[in-house]
Amino acid sequence: MASRTSSAGERSAAILPVVMGLLLLWGCSEPKFVSVDSVPPGATVWQGEEILGVTPLAIPRPETDTISYTLRHSGFDDAPITLSHDQPELDSIVIELKRPGNLVSLQCDSRPSGASVFLDGEFMGRTPLLLEGLKPGTVEVAFRMKNRQQASQTLELSTDTKANRIDVEMKSLTEQYYLQQIQEHPDNMHHYVDLAHHYTLENQFEKTMRMFEKGMSLLVQNPAAPDASRLWTEIDRVVTEQYDYGDSATVDAARKVIVEGLFQFLRKNPDCRLPMLHGSLAKAQDTTGQRKFAEMTMREAWRKFRGDKQLKRLAKRMKISLN
Repeated sequence: MASRTSSAGERSAAILPVVMGLLLLWGCSEPKFVSVDSVPPGATVWQGEEILGVTPLAIPRPETDTISYTLRHSGFDDAPITLSHDQPELDSIVIELKRPGNLVSLQCDSRPSGASVFLDGEFMGRTPLLLEGLKPGTVEVAFRMKNRQQASQTLELSTDTKANRIDVEMKSLTEQYYLQQIQEHPDNMHHYVDLAHHYTLENQFEKTMRMFEKGMSLLVQNPAAPDASRLWTEIDRVVTEQYDYGDSATVDAARKVIVEGLFQFLRKNPDCRLPMLHGSLAKAQDTTGQRKFAEMTMREAWRKFRGDKQLKRLAKRMKISLN
């Protein structure tokens, strides 16, 4: 068995010179290469829009033409190189890459935070985001976020300030939808309540209260308007934190806004026939440690609306004597 293998190897060794000789006679020759390297290594070698590889890289020497290449490395300027067929003595090239001067940074912020940031179409991260090592010049910065209107700006990165800044408000598509619905159907309580709920989740409590005020104004004009219970239920849900919209400090802030808003609305509309306005205010006062004011509010409501069953049930739950 060993002798057969040896014989086959000897025959191959004998044939190889003959084959190589024939190839040379036929005009075939081994391709010639130029070794391209960079300092630091690892640069990507581009030929037009095609990536050939990373340095160190052997590139075939052009047979008839002159071909241009570009070396690209993160944090360094692009470096062009040109190879020509009339450079027979050139076997290798080493390119020292240079770092660009006058680099700047860009602070990207959005309201709310968490928006995806794209710099000239390339995803860079999510806000708040600091981009460093950028070249001065004009850039296109785009912010994208689910259920938000895309925001984009063309920005001139300047060397006059090392910390360029961009801050955008990501407009809510949900808010725009309900504002449009309110404009088209101003008598529909659902839209005011749904938008108030959205604002609460956004922690925009002043806007939440404005929607509650619009809903209550609708009831002042028409106390028998449908779906009034939805309004009082949503106010109660915010005050008693029946869904998660923030930590304890956030909930306290919401309650204070609701107490002040309900109190001011009652002062502006002292003759309105809305027993649950008083009830909602009393509950809100009670959650903010204003027990005495809550009792006063409930007793005043009882004097105005004596016999109202909702007030009576609420007073019982709150353990407030109406006498």
